[in-house]
Amino acid sequence: MKMCNKLVSVVALLAASMNVNAGWMLDNDASSVHFISVKKEQIAEVHQFKQLAGKIDEKGMMVVDIDLTSVETGIPIRNQRMQEMLFEVSQFKTAIIKSDLSELLRKNVVTGKAVQFTATQKATLTLHGKVKAIDVELLVSYDGVGSLSASVTKPIVVQAKDFDLGDGVMALQKVAGLSGITLAVPVNANLVFSQ
Repeated sequence: MKMCNKLVSVVALLAASMNVNAGWMLDNDASSVHFISVKKEQIAEVHQFKQLAGKIDEKGMMVVDIDLTSVETGIPIRNQRMQEMLFEVSQFKTAIIKSDLSELLRKNVVTGKAVQFTATQKATLTLHGKVKAIDVELLVSYDGVGSLSASVTKPIVVQAKDFDLGDGVMALQKVAGLSGITLAVPVNANLVFSQ
């Protein structure tokens, strides 16, 4: 009887593990990526990207594509200028975030058990043809039945110089007749995945 119970437990654990690692798709409607720009040294504005796509595959590798043509600043002409002059979407349509979540999922996520935890995760950001390693501080929530969310708890600061965006920022500043635009931009994200 004990042997039978052990066997049932092992099978249940394997099934739970297999289910958790079955793969996840990003829910665009429930997810968000926002960034803040500051102009004239004191006017801060919040912008977002409206189209995100991504997944966590069976091995735990997360890939999220941010469609830079979907930037939304609240002003159509500014959206267009950011697309053309800053991001140069004709050449670089997407920004890509990649991170290996396999160990994080294996240690913390079990089917049938709701959990919430914090983690510091290594990732890479590809933007404007450049790739940079970043550390991301996350609050991760799993509902136990197939929905996983990862929210940035400390904004990721993107420096224009790291992605050759300085000239684009200067071009935006000139065309808008501004005295200045910051070259460092904090980014926040909330990513929701469903199995």
